[in-house]
Amino acid sequence: MKKIIFLIILINSFVSCTENIKNDSDPILEQDYTDCIEGELDIITNSDQILGEWKLTRSIVLWVDYRNWDFSNENIIYNFKPDGILVVTENGGIGGFEKGEYSYEFKKDYLSNSTNSNEPMVWLVKILDSKWTYKSQNDLMVIGQSYVDGTDLCFERKK
Repeated sequence: MKKIIFLIILINSFVSCTENIKNDSDPILEQDYTDCIEGELDIITNSDQILGEWKLTRSIVLWVDYRNWDFSNENIIYNFKPDGILVVTENGGIGGFEKGEYSYEFKKDYLSNSTNSNEPMVWLVKILDSKWTYKSQNDLMVIGQSYVDGTDLCFERKK
């Protein structure tokens, strides 16, 4: 009898773990596998390119299952100020930052913590202690951690 009860509980837990519940208000874009920026990227000339207000439009989450979350109808603003402070106006979406102020740096650095001369330096946004890659095209920006199977955050410059 104990084995039967254990078996029922075990089967129930497998079924409940694999059940995919889809809520109509869920902002996931299951069919959109496009990158946030396609085509030629901007050439980064200085660290001022990140300054200003950026609206979070999408969050691409790689660490659980490839998911694309749409935040274009939300008003989540990331304001990169010249004094090295990032102000996030609303809770930052899936994989993003919560509402608040954070210190940041935008500079060329190594993705790893090594100073190996064979590793190229790339433009990075360092928020708190985490490194995010940076790319932009016109009024679009992506900061990302997909290089370690993390999240990429997609933005449009607020006008």
